[in-house]
Amino acid sequence: MRVAQVVYDDLTWDTVTTSFETLFDSAYSVSVFSRYGERPEQVWLKFRADDARLHDSLGTALAGAARATVELHPIRSMSAEATTAQLGQPGRWDERLPHFRAAFQPSAGEEIQTEFFVDLRDGAAALEALRGIAPALDDVLLVSEIRTVAADALWMSPTYGRHSAAFHFTWRRDPPPSIGQSASSRCAWPLCASASLGKGLPSIGVRCRRVGL
Repeated sequence: MRVAQVVYDDLTWDTVTTSFETLFDSAYSVSVFSRYGERPEQVWLKFRADDARLHDSLGTALAGAARATVELHPIRSMSAEATTAQLGQPGRWDERLPHFRAAFQPSAGEEIQTEFFVDLRDGAAALEALRGIAPALDDVLLVSEIRTVAADALWMSPTYGRHSAAFHFTWRRDPPPSIGQSASSRCAWPLCASASLGKGLPSIGVRCRRVGL
């Protein structure tokens, strides 16, 4: 399979929250990178090379966003040299679906990662909860990635039996990100969130806030 990826800037949070499922269904793979400030920072869309949507404006899913004309790193301050080719260049799936080239150091290198999964229907509400604690994350969060994951039948999987929205956090190692991890795990999630067992777990567990759980 051949895949091409494009990146968009200047999306608004209103567009993401009101069209959450539409946005994340607008390509083969969609990632929103942000630090939960005034605006999302980047939207990465990966298409099968023969998908006509690669050349579309995508309408309401990306209303007001501008297609990037230079390659970008998910962490704005870093060089895009390590990222896989963007700008709509088709290539082998294994050279496009990862965000970073195999020969380079991924992400920032010196970091701690955590990830939470929520029911896809709760994705927009979880996003709003995280935006509400953005000031507590500012000094310790390098970047966060929002994506969606299909349900599976693996009973230890965080997406067992439900389509999910995933919120991935890349934290600074210095200073220790315990404040940000605690804030992200204690924010007013209107849902039951599950943590990835393959990432560093937060210091305070996520609480199920949905009535009846």
